[in-house]
Amino acid sequence: MKIRITLYAVVFFIMYLIMCIMPPFLLNGVSPRLLYCGILALCMFEREGICAVFCIVFGLMTDFAEGIIFGLNTVFMLLLMFACSFLFTKLLSVNILTYHICGVMMIFLCDIVYFLLGFMFGGSGDIGMFLLRVTLPKLFTTIPFMFLIYFIIKSIALKKEWRAYNEE
Repeated sequence: MKIRITLYAVVFFIMYLIMCIMPPFLLNGVSPRLLYCGILALCMFEREGICAVFCIVFGLMTDFAEGIIFGLNTVFMLLLMFACSFLFTKLLSVNILTYHICGVMMIFLCDIVYFLLGFMFGGSGDIGMFLLRVTLPKLFTTIPFMFLIYFIIKSIALKKEWRAYNEE
């Protein structure tokens, strides 16, 4: 279990660096949402306790790096984690198609909430232009990485040697 958690931490730290500190490419000034996709993949294969720790740690780190309302990404990640854990244990099967559908919906919903918060706190704007200038580039930059993130998290999670004998 220690090896698995350590590998998750390394993968998530690399995703954090790519997303917040040194993005390899920006499309319209928007970087990919890799940590959200990582949390989503982690929810598919691990228990809620491990996912919650990663949500809190990397959500706070993302809030600090992006300079937005402190705790907002953490709350979004935790809500995403609980919703997806419920969906994947009760309703949906665990496969790459549901991962991509949930990932796209999650990015879209988070951007809508960001727009509404910005609109409520003194901003004015057009939601159509926001979706065109922010959400669409975010989706185009995130979707290619989603395949890689899914298979990396899955390969770490399903390795039998890294699980305790009494673990699922």
